[in-house]
Amino acid sequence: MSLKKETVIVWFAYLVIIAVVVAGVWYVPKIKRKIYGKDEIKQAINEMIAKHNASTQWSECFDDYGIKINGGYRPIFLADVETALVSSDSRPIFFWGGVNDVRKSDAEYSVVFRTLRDIDITFLLSCNAKQAEIISGQPEGFYGIIASISDVHVSDSKVNDNRSDNVSFINRFIVKGVCLDFSFAGRDYNPWDD
Repeated sequence: MSLKKETVIVWFAYLVIIAVVVAGVWYVPKIKRKIYGKDEIKQAINEMIAKHNASTQWSECFDDYGIKINGGYRPIFLADVETALVSSDSRPIFFWGGVNDVRKSDAEYSVVFRTLRDIDITFLLSCNAKQAEIISGQPEGFYGIIASISDVHVSDSKVNDNRSDNVSFINRFIVKGVCLDFSFAGRDYNPWDD
């Protein structure tokens, strides 16, 4: 085969691939999502909180990257997080988070949420198949989540200070529970912009 024929075949194959990709993008059905305004999102979140009688005050003591004592701040300890999240009256909590992962093990589903505030908490929440499907079909963004918490533990992480040979440890809190309800607020909604 001559070099000219090989070049034509390569270019033809290249054009066919481009045509298939363009056609695929053109014909793939787009998921239509209703865009909600700030007031509708707030109303949906407030209704969800009321429906589950969820605690919204649990994170207030962590707003300043630590517990305020004697004019300063001390680190947040596991006991603080347990006290804040596992209530004696078994009330669920409300928090804002982002999805890190959706997992399936056998027939059980779970969603990994990360808090979007000052304290580093990873929520590993069991959920049903419908919840996992809905979350898997959403773009990246904020979620308002209602969860019943069953366990809190800490994972120590080693952090290297790049400017020196110092190594320190930080607490990463892992919280387990059940996802009772959630509402997707989107990427552009900022829950702290009130």
